[in-house]
Order: sequence, then structure tokens, then C-alpha cells
Amino acid sequence: MASLQPEALFSPVLHSERLTLTLFDMENKDDMDFVVMMFNQEMPPGSAPSGGDWTAQDIRRLTWSIMPKPSDTHGRLSKDAGIYIVRIGSDPNGPRIGVLNLCRRTPAVPLDLGYMLRPEYRNQRYGTEAVGRVLKYFTDEFGIKEICIVTNEANVPSVKMARRLGLVDGGWVTMNGNRFVVLVLPGMKKLEGQEFPFWGDGEEPQV
Repeated sequence: MASLQPEALFSPVLHSERLTLTLFDMENKDDMDFVVMMFNQEMPPGSAPSGGDWTAQDIRRLTWSIMPKPSDTHGRLSKDAGIYIVRIGSDPNGPRIGVLNLCRRTPAVPLDLGYMLRPEYRNQRYGTEAVGRVLKYFTDEFGIKEICIVTNEANVPSVKMARRLGLVDGGWVTMNGNRFVVLVLPGMKKLEGQEFPFWGDGEEPQV
């Protein structure tokens, strides 16, 4: 059987009322610099493979590790990760304010949708708008049936946002021995402590 050839599967641009979302291009230096900056701003200190700051190499490694698999994308192989850059306004080249990523970590846990937003743009419902648009795209337009949001139980704003978007209690998972709550689309099965590997598929990061 011939191997699958990577294809452009995901919409390059999505629009919502106040935002434009553009598909992350790892070869675009401005895109990459922004994602690196967001990870260094939002991720816990020392979470990069080197134990120091996140780098473009780290982001590439993580991106390839958590890309949706053909089993998620109608038997086709995406050439792009399910990552969108959030921008203010209707211009696809507008100011970047956040990152959303659809991740395949392990077959034991449905695809999870993660998000980061620059602090000065929080509490204005930009996060809800961006996540809602990407969720609608991947479920209603692209046709993925099961997506979850995994978050720390103490992250009340994230839990509230997921509930505003119609997600419901989906049980819990464990990551590095810590418990995280899961919000799922209505009708999905609850999780019961499955291991949730940050780097995907149980692979260790290559340093």
C-alpha cells in the first residue's frame, strides 16, 4: 500500500465577529517567534525540554508530535498542524494575540483543544470567541466528532469558558501524576484517569 502524501486539509483562514484566525506556518518566522513567545509566557518555568526557555526547535518537536493523525482526519494526512494564530480584526495579517491548538496526544484521550491568549486581551471574551470559532470549524465544518478541553481544576476561567461553549463534565485525566479535569462535547464518554502525555503518544522530547 502506498504511503499517504501530506495534504493541505485545514482552512488557512477562519473569521469570527472580531477576529481572524490563520493556520500556523512553521516556516513563517513571525508566526514561529510569536508561538515561542507565548509558550515562554504561559507555560510553567522549566517545562521546555532543556529545562530553560522554549525555542523554535522545541515548538517544532512538539508540533510534529501532537499533529492530528489520519485516523482523525478522514483517512488523509495533513501537512499542517491543527494550530491557529488568533488576530485582532478582519485582516489575516493583523496583530497576533493568541494561539489555539488541536492536539492528538494519545489514542486513549480524544483530540484536545488548547489555547493561549496575551494577558492584555483577556476578560474581553476574545478567548471564548476564538475557541468557539475553531471548535465550530473542526466539528461542524471539518467533521471531527469528538474534541475535549483539558485544564487544571483551579483554572476557573477556562472551565467557565468551556461551559459557555456548551461543553460538559467529561471526567478527568492524569498528567505527570497530577489530575486535570476534562470538558467534552455533549454525548461523549467520560474519561476515568487516563494518562495524558503532554508530548503525545508517550514519546519523550528529543533534547
